[in-house]
Amino acid sequence: MPTATAINESLKRLGSDLSQVEAERPRLREYIDNLKGEREAARQNLAQTEFELESVVAEGEAAEEIRAASARAARVAGRVSLYLETLRITETDEGLRSVVHDAEAEVERLESLLAGDGEDLLASALNVIATDMTAWAEELELEHKSPYRLDLTNLTVAIDRPGRSVPMQRIGGGKNWLGCHLVALLALHKYFAEAICPVPGFLLLDQPTQVYFVSPQQYKALSGSTTETVQSDADLDAVTRMFNLLWGVCADLKGKLQVIVLEHANLPDERYQAALVEDPWTGAGDHALIPEAWKSASKQS
Repeated sequence: MPTATAINESLKRLGSDLSQVEAERPRLREYIDNLKGEREAARQNLAQTEFELESVVAEGEAAEEIRAASARAARVAGRVSLYLETLRITETDEGLRSVVHDAEAEVERLESLLAGDGEDLLASALNVIATDMTAWAEELELEHKSPYRLDLTNLTVAIDRPGRSVPMQRIGGGKNWLGCHLVALLALHKYFAEAICPVPGFLLLDQPTQVYFVSPQQYKALSGSTTETVQSDADLDAVTRMFNLLWGVCADLKGKLQVIVLEHANLPDERYQAALVEDPWTGAGDHALIPEAWKSASKQS
């Protein structure tokens, strides 16, 4: 058995060794922490490297697409160039060029003529038109006796009453509106015809007499006979004045104006009957918009 002294010596050596171990432990922890920091830095470097690698790969793919698009564009350009090189250019028509050149020169000449006195020509034309409009308004016995004229600013007919001008929409009444339209259109056509302007010389009027019927239903019910027209509630005097104006203007222009009228009414006047293109569609027999024979055939089928 060891002596007490030996045991004490052994305990002292063991205590000294334990003290040394405790003294070295902080250094180990510091070393481990340094290793962990190096590991984290290595991970960050690896992530950065992977990101840069992905960017390089994406840039390479984009560059490849650009090269492919450039190659396709080059092929298309080559085909277009080949087509243009093999295309045969036809000779231009010098005759057409000459015609176009002459037409442009004529336009410039006319514009130069109108440049100086264009406003005077317009004012003169409007005065001539207004004179005819006023005379024909009196012939139609319209409500206002003042001078009539075209208002180019508002594109309407105006009546110059003392102190103020009255536009067509304020004079009221279908008869007055019809009269304003008629005198304006006829005056314009007369001016165009006499000035040899390139305007078609015809005027189409659709059912102008309906404003002279007190009852619209009776007007629509007319079958085209003269008896029904005479016995209707129409203002036949006003209707006669309107057709007298149309005949008078056409006669004055000597074939330069044709007036086509589509009408339900049928006047017994000889000139009216002579001007009919075809017999009225009375609805009797087969002389109708839808002949009776068509109805019978439809029922049988």
